[in-house]
Amino acid sequence: YVHERLLQDRSLHPSKREAIEAALKDRFANYGFNVVKPEKPQDARSLLHVIAEGVLDGASPVRIAEVGFAAYRAIWRGAPADAVEGIALYGYGKRVPADSIATWANGYRDGTEGGVPGEVMADAIHEAMARGWPDSSFKLVKWALVDAAKSRWDTRLYAAYMLEGMRKDPAHPGALQAALRTRFAEAKASKTALPEPAYKGAFTVSIAPPPKVVWKAPAVLGKLT
Repeated sequence: YVHERLLQDRSLHPSKREAIEAALKDRFANYGFNVVKPEKPQDARSLLHVIAEGVLDGASPVRIAEVGFAAYRAIWRGAPADAVEGIALYGYGKRVPADSIATWANGYRDGTEGGVPGEVMADAIHEAMARGWPDSSFKLVKWALVDAAKSRWDTRLYAAYMLEGMRKDPAHPGALQAALRTRFAEAKASKTALPEPAYKGAFTVSIAPPPKVVWKAPAVLGKLT
């Protein structure tokens, strides 16, 4: 599938195409035998998008294969294609390790499947990218957010506290999680509302309720005759 699509790209020099295909074959190994499903072609299509972006970015064939494989495997395992592509393309520009790209992409899937809002997981990934969290810290934050969702706490409020805390002390996510668990559990038990922290990110803690629809009787039209 990928070979046929790359062969159709007339802008790609044959030697460059062959080098990319060789790197892909080496990196994908047994994954290269996966059959593209007509009803679910997102993984292969995203791989082609990532390859094209790598070519435009001037990345080496090995780097293209690394980023492409990280994106493909994450989507193949169930991560949303649009989120994975965004992470992968960021990875080219910032020279992010392929393992981190895979960790973030799979983390988005784990988080949303665990009940965390997509925009909250997207913000956690952005924080990890922008602030250089090690993968171990991102994984801990991810599971802390999932735990908050399963505990039926206000996940957005919890995330705001968690991400704000990581900005202040990124070296101790475990201690932060333990402190927040105690604080939110006590607040829930005492039915006390916690104040919103100063965190500003892509999501908002409070969600405005949908506007009320007020139906008005139609105006009485004058007679035609």
